[in-house]
Amino acid sequence: GEVKNEEEEEDDDAAGGGKLLSDEEMADRCKVLIDSITLTVFDYIRRGLFERHKLTISTMLALRVATNDGWLDNEQVGLLVNGNINLNPGSMGMLDEWMLPIIFKRLKALEVSPEFKGLCDQLQEDAEEWGLWFMNGKAEECKMPSGFDKSLSDYGKLAFLRAIRPDRLPAALTKWLGQVMGKNFIEQPPFSMDTCFQETSNQTPVFFVLFPGVDPTPWVEKL
Repeated sequence: GEVKNEEEEEDDDAAGGGKLLSDEEMADRCKVLIDSITLTVFDYIRRGLFERHKLTISTMLALRVATNDGWLDNEQVGLLVNGNINLNPGSMGMLDEWMLPIIFKRLKALEVSPEFKGLCDQLQEDAEEWGLWFMNGKAEECKMPSGFDKSLSDYGKLAFLRAIRPDRLPAALTKWLGQVMGKNFIEQPPFSMDTCFQETSNQTPVFFVLFPGVDPTPWVEKL
C-alpha cells in the first residue's frame, strides 16, 4: 500500500480534527464539558420541582461542586447545612439586650472554624452596632460591623447569616449562587413544552406528574 511520510500524516490529522490538545487546552475543554453537563442535568431536574424547592437543589448542587473542586471542605459545608449549636455558650454580655439565646448558641458553634475564631467576643465589643445591623430589614445588603465585610469570605458570610438572621439567607444564597454557578442556576425560564418536545423521541418519553390546578393537555394538543 501507499506509505505516507510524517508531514502528510500530520496534515491528515489536522484536516480530520485529530490535533492533540495541550494540557492547558485539554483542561479548558474539560471545564466547558463539565459546565455544560452540569447545567443540562440541572435543567432536567428543575422541571420536576416546585418553585420553592429550586433554591435548595441549586444550593445542594453548588456545595457538591465546591467540595469536588476543593474550594470548600466538608467542615465548611457543615457550618451552613447543619446549623449546629453550642450547649454551653457562656455569657452573652450586652448582646442579650436584642439577641435571642438560641442565636448566640448558633454563633458560638461557628467558632470551631478558624474563620470564626473569637466571633462572639467581637460581637460583644460592638454590640450596639451589631444590634442596628440585626434590626435592618435587608441585613445581608448592609455593611457588617467589626470589619466582617473584609475578614469573612463570601461563603463565611452565608454561614454567619444562617446563624444570626436565617430569614435573610435565601436572598443571600441566591446572590452567592449567581456568583459561583452563574445566573442560569437562579433565573430559570418558564417551562416550555416546545423545548421539552424537541428533546423527546420514541425512546425518550415525557412523564407529567399531575396535581390540582395544572393540566398539561392544552400544551400537548398545541404541538
